[in-house]
Amino acid sequence: GISQSGRVVREGAQQFVRLSFKKFGKPGVALWSRRGAGAWETLAIVLISPYVDERALLAAGVAEVREYRAQFYDGTNPVGDFTDILTLTVGP
Repeated sequence: GISQSGRVVREGAQQFVRLSFKKFGKPGVALWSRRGAGAWETLAIVLISPYVDERALLAAGVAEVREYRAQFYDGTNPVGDFTDILTLTVGP
């Protein structure tokens, strides 16, 4: 399956999540994310690693837990099993 990793990075006054992955010959990966108690949402179809999640915090100035998972992308649709969930805390 997909090999993924992530880390929180600071750029100026904001923290972001940098997600890296290996796609093992597939065209790309479909990244999914969940924040707080929200539902899973498609974050992006990514063809080149890394991907930087630059979304603003749900509540300005309040740290939040973000969860990520990925699937292979075959050039048309996400396919296969999801990766394990990667959990990171992003702060102001």
